[in-house]
Amino acid sequence: MEAWQCAHDGNRAVAFRLGRRASELAPNGYWYVWVTATRAALAKAFGNTDAAREYAAEAAERASMLDWDRAVGDETMALLVLTEVLADLDPPRATEMFSRYEHLATTYDPLLVFYDDPRLVAYISYTRGLVRRVNGELRQARHDLLKAYNLYNDLGCLWRATLCLIELDATRVPDEPHSDFYLETAALIIREHFPRSFLVRRLGRWLRAYDDPIVANLSPSKREVLRHLLEGYVPKDIARLKCLAEGTVRNHICEIEAAFDVHSIQELLVACYRRGLGVAAWSDEFDPTANNAPPTLPAAIKALPAARRASS
Repeated sequence: MEAWQCAHDGNRAVAFRLGRRASELAPNGYWYVWVTATRAALAKAFGNTDAAREYAAEAAERASMLDWDRAVGDETMALLVLTEVLADLDPPRATEMFSRYEHLATTYDPLLVFYDDPRLVAYISYTRGLVRRVNGELRQARHDLLKAYNLYNDLGCLWRATLCLIELDATRVPDEPHSDFYLETAALIIREHFPRSFLVRRLGRWLRAYDDPIVANLSPSKREVLRHLLEGYVPKDIARLKCLAEGTVRNHICEIEAAFDVHSIQELLVACYRRGLGVAAWSDEFDPTANNAPPTLPAAIKALPAARRASS
């Protein structure tokens, strides 16, 4: 837990050191799986993907050798932590680990930390959502992730709530309209509460959009169209994604091009890259500790309706 706190402060070295110390303190194989999976998640959070894969593989190999029905109480949480990190690094194995958790014969002791704890319910919903998404069950995945978000938000666990918002944005159901509300709310929370955290890296170069004087002054709908263009979508695909007429999307694009003083989508993309803008995705090069100045919330984000901000 201290390692994650350091991750939020942008202190990579101490976070890694605490992760190593935790592995030395692990009293048995179950806790060792938990710690090693956490070290994988920390490595990934700081852009060290190779180390993340190695730690995740080690944790999965150790987990496969353990009898999880003999795990006691909180030890079974290790399977959820491993599921979370494998959901991105090795989806088939993530499904396997979550299935093991769901079929455990053991039950929680009422004297243990997570017994009847909403944090456990939230984490189960979150990891189930990740697994359902990699298996193509998108509607069910969104339901689970939204449940996890609401629980974490009610508990005041902002960094977990923010992760849920980012994953909700990434879980797009075909033939259903997609809004940037989840991503914009996540960006608001990150900029206000976690400006040096690994969460900045999680949104990558798109987070700069909220500082950019042109993009920050675009309407939310136009900003969303711009993000999809940066992701490689063409106007027809954007129209389908947003359930809009293609002509409406093209009108948005024309207005965006005018704001950037360019005359084509290609020129627009070049202008964005020159301004340091990019897709909302993990960025190994994007360093949240590079700029120590506190972020200033753009007017477009500050102007979100009060009720909408409260729900986030």
